[in-house]
Amino acid sequence: MYPQRNGLLLSGGYSIEARALFGRMTPTPSRARMVLIDQTIRALKRAGIWAKLDILYLLAAHASAPARANWKSSSNTIVLHGAPVFTTDRGFAGDASAAYLDTGYAPSTGPNFGLNSHAFGIWIRAGTTASQVELGVTDGSNPIKISMSAAPLPVGVDGSANVSGGGTMLVDAAVSRTGATTTGMYANGIPQTTNGNIIAALPAFSLFIGALNTSGTAGSFSGNQWSTAYAGAGLSVTETAALHTILQTYMTGVGA
Repeated sequence: MYPQRNGLLLSGGYSIEARALFGRMTPTPSRARMVLIDQTIRALKRAGIWAKLDILYLLAAHASAPARANWKSSSNTIVLHGAPVFTTDRGFAGDASAAYLDTGYAPSTGPNFGLNSHAFGIWIRAGTTASQVELGVTDGSNPIKISMSAAPLPVGVDGSANVSGGGTMLVDAAVSRTGATTTGMYANGIPQTTNGNIIAALPAFSLFIGALNTSGTAGSFSGNQWSTAYAGAGLSVTETAALHTILQTYMTGVGA
């Protein structure tokens, strides 16, 4: 039986979760990057966040294929559409016309993403595109998305709850719903505003990065660059702040 440390099974010095992820990455990460990935997963588990996530993408990776891997499982590997531009250790960028990333993940499938408990976020690292969608899906009546207002400011949409915040569009933007009447917007892990007008059902279509999926059709394309994205169960204020810190540590580790 493998030894344990901080609640994680270890084999060869890395957690079981990290080793499984390494097996899905081609080309294989360097030893230094393996350590960083393992440390990131350990931190997420200690903070109680790892178990709440359904999908987690660290797009700021060492190559395009590993950047598309879902850290949480072998499911929901990103499929590229159009010609998103990948930059090592920075992430993917759209072209504001046809390029986007399809996660293959429908919020309605969960298992952690629920109607009254869900969170989703994306780190916009670079770009100037406003009034387009960075992360989103809708069935026509129940939109779940993060976009940029013309200011530009990040705007999180959960139903008709437009909750904005942050003084710049280059931000780790997140939305979290933790109850039947509460949705909050976060910028770099800091609470901005809340709104009670929320979705009534979970969309059964795939969540897109860099565009809005409207019942299977992509639109509202972004030309910005994205470094991380995730979705899962609702996160508390403390957990959202911790998630930002953990992602920031990873980004700093790869020089993003």
